[in-house]
Amino acid sequence: SSGPFILTRWTPRYEIVMEANPDYWGPGPKPLVDKIIIRQVDDYTTAFQMLQLGDMDLLLRADIDLLDQAKADPNLNAVLLETLDMRYIDMTCDPELSKPLSDQRVRQAIALTIDRDGIIQGVLNGHAKKQPSTIPLGMPGVDPAMVQERDVEKAKTLLAEAGYPDGFDITLAYPTHTTWDLVVAKVQSDLAEVGINVTLEPMTFSRLISGWYENREPAMFFSSWMPDYVDYTIWTDYWGASDHDFMWISRCEHPEIEELTQVIAHELDMEKRVEAVEEWQRLMIDFSFNVPLYQPYDLVIMGKDVQGFGYIPIVFTDWGLISK
Repeated sequence: SSGPFILTRWTPRYEIVMEANPDYWGPGPKPLVDKIIIRQVDDYTTAFQMLQLGDMDLLLRADIDLLDQAKADPNLNAVLLETLDMRYIDMTCDPELSKPLSDQRVRQAIALTIDRDGIIQGVLNGHAKKQPSTIPLGMPGVDPAMVQERDVEKAKTLLAEAGYPDGFDITLAYPTHTTWDLVVAKVQSDLAEVGINVTLEPMTFSRLISGWYENREPAMFFSSWMPDYVDYTIWTDYWGASDHDFMWISRCEHPEIEELTQVIAHELDMEKRVEAVEEWQRLMIDFSFNVPLYQPYDLVIMGKDVQGFGYIPIVFTDWGLISK
C-alpha cells in the first residue's frame, strides 16, 4: 500500500483491519493511530450499544432514530452532515414488464402522488431534503424550486387519461433496511390513495443488483445512490444513457436526454454545461422513470475522545487524521 494504512485482514461481511503504514510518504501527517478496525454490524441498535460500552469508537451512517439517544449520552458526539446521496424509485418503460408503467403519464402520476414531505417529516424526523431531480442539491444548476409538489388530483387525471382510472397492481422491490422499510410503507400508503395497489417485496441489496444486471428488472424498485466522485456525470451517465446502467436497466430510451448526457460529459464551457444540466433535469422530471424521494443527511456518532474526524461526502472520512 502507498496510503497511510495497510490492509492486513479482510473477513467478508464481518471485519476489515488496517495497520499504520510505517513507510507512508504522502501528503499530510503519518497516521495518528496504529490500527483501525472497521466492523460490519447489521443491527443499528447493537452497533449503538457497542458504542456506548466503548467497544466501538465511531459509527458511520447511523440510523436516524438513534439521534436523540446519542445526544442524550454525555460520552458521545452526534453530528448530522449533508450528503450528495439520493433515495429514489426507478420504473420500467417496457410494457412486457409492466404495461401501466410503460406509459409516461402513469409514471408522472406516481411521482405526483408520493408525499415527500410526509416521508421527510413523518419517517425521517425532518433529517433530509426534497431532491428536485436525479442530480442532488449542492450541484450548480440544481434549483430547489424544481421539486414536484404533491398533487393527487392531477395524478388521478393522468391515470384516467392513461386508461387506469381505478389504478392497478404493482410490486415495489427494495433492499430491506430499518428506515427504508418505513419509507416504502409510506409510499405504499400514498399510492393507495389513487388506486395503485402496491405489494412490497423486501430483499437483500445483492439480490436487487443481480436482478438489475442479469434480467433488467424488477419493474419498479426503491434504492439508494451514493456518488463516487463529484461531477454531473456520476448521475447523468448512469441515468441518461439507454445502453448502460439505470436507463438500460429500466429499458427506457429518450434521445433528447441521451444527447444532453453526451453534451454534459464533453462540454468544457461551464456555463453551457450548466445550461445542459438544467434542461437534462427538466426532461428527466417529465420522463419520470427516475423519481427522487429525498436527499438524506448522514448521522455520525462517535465517542467524545475521538479527534480529527472530517467528513467528505464521497469517501466518508480521512482515516489518517483520526486519533483518540
